[in-house]
Amino acid sequence: MKGKQLGVSAIVAFVIVAFVLYQLDFFDRFKKSTTTEEELTRDVIKNNIEANSESPDKEKIVLKMLDSIDYFKDLQGEVEEYDKKYDQKTTYKFAVDVVNKRGIATTFTNNTPEDTIVILRKEDKKIMYDEKKHTYKTYKLLEDTKNEEISKQSATERLISDNRMDDDFGRVARNVVHSELSLLLKDFDSWNYSEATFSGIPSYKLTGVIDEKVSNSLAGKFEMIVTKNSGLVLDFKSYDENNTVKYYIKTRNIKIDRGLDKNSFYKEVSKYKKEK
Repeated sequence: MKGKQLGVSAIVAFVIVAFVLYQLDFFDRFKKSTTTEEELTRDVIKNNIEANSESPDKEKIVLKMLDSIDYFKDLQGEVEEYDKKYDQKTTYKFAVDVVNKRGIATTFTNNTPEDTIVILRKEDKKIMYDEKKHTYKTYKLLEDTKNEEISKQSATERLISDNRMDDDFGRVARNVVHSELSLLLKDFDSWNYSEATFSGIPSYKLTGVIDEKVSNSLAGKFEMIVTKNSGLVLDFKSYDENNTVKYYIKTRNIKIDRGLDKNSFYKEVSKYKKEK
């Protein structure tokens, strides 16, 4: 009986304390502290935008990276990607036709073809080929991701909200067109650039430090090559604390606006079984 009385007393005490805290505006103060944190985040973003606005030259470089499809008609080549963590090299051979809105890329792991993706925007479809099983599947493309309203935003605003255009081509030309590596450049004060030439192509060489808050896996010193005229990423290296490359992408046989054979975007499906 005594235990029940203690239980009832505890419940009554809890109710009284909760009521007093409520009257003292305790819960409202908690809500306000949360709101203040959100406001602080907005202030940081605002300050970042204002600070970056003082570097219009860097703004132009990043904007061109974000809108690279506006600066070339066709592109072909291959890109090799390496991650020291997994000790694996992956190669992507690709072609992009901006005018006719189509693209193709085959992924190779250790020189063995894994899969092929074909984008046919005018036909509103994407075809995925499994090169090992020799099967393929056709998908309906989502609505075109290009949004003209996005182009009115500053480079920093777009980097913060991850706003890029025509992402179909970004998936085909991995980290070359609309490279996700552009997201590492949010803080203009963390990097600098100089003029360079890469495979005979006029470019910029970007060097700086990636904060672990921006990317934990790529934190540290980096180098990046971006084409002057089209904002394409042709080379990237991220270094660990021992100044050893821990991640890289490098391109080969890059051809810009050389013209493409339309047959490059079609595969002979008789060798593949269609999946439902």
